[in-house]
Amino acid sequence: RQLIKTDKNYLKYLKSPLTDISEINLKEKRYFGGFFINNNHNETNEQINLLTKLAQRYNDKISFSIIYGDIMDEIKKESKLNYVKNPFFCIFDSNNLSRRWIVLDSNNYKSMNYLENLIQRILSGEEKPDLLSSEKLFNHS
Repeated sequence: RQLIKTDKNYLKYLKSPLTDISEINLKEKRYFGGFFINNNHNETNEQINLLTKLAQRYNDKISFSIIYGDIMDEIKKESKLNYVKNPFFCIFDSNNLSRRWIVLDSNNYKSMNYLENLIQRILSGEEKPDLLSSEKLFNHS
């Protein structure tokens, strides 16, 4: 065995189809997205498993990541999601962060079938980006 100093960027040493949010190249793929979480969120493993499956299927079109920390705050500000409570799932158009598709309902963002159907509709152009109402933002669980 060999110990490798990884600093804070340990994800690049793991064999995973997920992308470290700090390394997403917005020009590489049309879409990026994933779960917005708090550092103390207890469902992270379940979300990583879902994202891994999605990335294995759609990695040629969408970069997937767990989104947290300072970068999460920047993305939320840029995409006008500052007041949305974590956790939630979101896919962004890499060219325009205000074009986004948000899943706030935990029953839906925990469903592989729901997320796959959403992604297929986004990629085919059938699903229009979200225009968030205050009711949708503040009343999700």
